[in-house]
Amino acid sequence: MSTGLKVWDFPKGSGIRIREKINTSGTEVFGVSYAVTIPSKITGKARIRKQFKTQKEAEDYASDQNDGKTTQGHVFFNATDSERTEFSDVLPQLRKAGVSLREAVEFAIPRLRPLGGDRTISEIVDELRASKDAMYKRDVIREDSWRSFRTRSNQVVLAFGNALARDLTLAEVRPWFESMEFELRTIKNRFDCLAEILNYSRARKYVAENILDGLTKNDRREIYGSDEDKEPEILTPDEAARLLNAAFERPELDLFRAITLGLFCGIRTGELKRLQWEDVRIDEGFVTIGPKVAKKRGIRNVTLSSNAISWLSLCKEKGGPVARSDYRNDYGDRFSKWRIQRSSA
Repeated sequence: MSTGLKVWDFPKGSGIRIREKINTSGTEVFGVSYAVTIPSKITGKARIRKQFKTQKEAEDYASDQNDGKTTQGHVFFNATDSERTEFSDVLPQLRKAGVSLREAVEFAIPRLRPLGGDRTISEIVDELRASKDAMYKRDVIREDSWRSFRTRSNQVVLAFGNALARDLTLAEVRPWFESMEFELRTIKNRFDCLAEILNYSRARKYVAENILDGLTKNDRREIYGSDEDKEPEILTPDEAARLLNAAFERPELDLFRAITLGLFCGIRTGELKRLQWEDVRIDEGFVTIGPKVAKKRGIRNVTLSSNAISWLSLCKEKGGPVARSDYRNDYGDRFSKWRIQRSSA
């Protein structure tokens, strides 16, 4: 028996059917809606059924679905024989791994064809050096940081300079670190340099990820150790007194003030080499570590203990730097000389 409701193909001949449907609730009628059915022979899997309030909405949806299938068909039939063969070869592997073709493509493209383009490690280092040169000239970074990066990045370039950043793997990088016969601190510095280069590469989309992020905490300990493994050296009062007296008795080495502040205030060596005597406010009982001195360019005040004030009060100097550092290794050379003399005494 005919219900008087229309059923038709749309687009004509597509196999997609639209059917009028009366909306009811109990004995009440609420007008007509339109159900679209897309059969499984078109979807390639289960049929799809969707309902719309108006005929136009239903026909627009049916048209879009038909256009999509037509486009996909054109793509398939326009593929070369080798492309279709390759698809047939890899699809079983993807299914076995539980990976969709879309997932595989979305994972592979940014790694094989990075958005930032292909760059060798050498080219990326050149970019970073140019950036650091500009920052150094504007006094954004200090000379030590600028020089250190140039020195350490040279070693990275010697090892991997010709490699495309996207092709670099942990299997190549890890043996490089493990072959180094240096202090762990030196190895850690080179590790940090490579990490900075790869982080920059990721930010510029030359790589999809920093391969060093794949290292576990245990992997890193194997490569460069851990600061947690090193216990701080604690001096007895007698050892500290001998240390200070030795520095005071050798004023030509210009180490006494720096050793006093390092011993009692815990000020870093790099900061001591930049600190001015006017920043040591003995009368007020603190030392100001300003942005031009502090490691992180911040500012802080360090309290002077009564012991520190007693020792610093012996200083006759009224100005200038806390410790001479005329060239990069000046302070270190004097400190090494003093240690040698101390050990032979």
